[in-house]
Amino acid sequence: MGIALGTPVLLFADLAAYILRKNVYKAGRVVKKPYKLFSTESFEALDDDSFKLVLLSSFHKRSEVIGKELFETTEELSKEFMFGNFEYHLRVGEEGTPRWDADFFRSKLDCNVAKVIVCGPPQAVESVQDILTQQVGVSKSMIWSL
Repeated sequence: MGIALGTPVLLFADLAAYILRKNVYKAGRVVKKPYKLFSTESFEALDDDSFKLVLLSSFHKRSEVIGKELFETTEELSKEFMFGNFEYHLRVGEEGTPRWDADFFRSKLDCNVAKVIVCGPPQAVESVQDILTQQVGVSKSMIWSL
């Protein structure tokens, strides 16, 4: 799971683009019309479907949101073809979206989660870490902070 508080969401853009390319390739195989955007050699090692990224992204204002189109497109393709390898949740504070609390994190955390990566301003990262460890029960060893 990735939790990005503001512009650090860009740290997840490469990973989301990789998942998008993988899904485009896999979708081409499903519809029996391979897309010629990528060589098949690049994706033969991508048949392992155990990886899933759940990306939670929070911004104060709509005008600050970045990466939304990439993340939403990746999620759409993942859902359309039932790959189940990407979820995207956007919170925009000025729009009255409630702050993320322990119940929200519990609803998004999969019991198979291997790592939680939290990035953003130090005070916000610390707050999220406290919620995850003290209220949700996530082990500190599972949380990486950037």
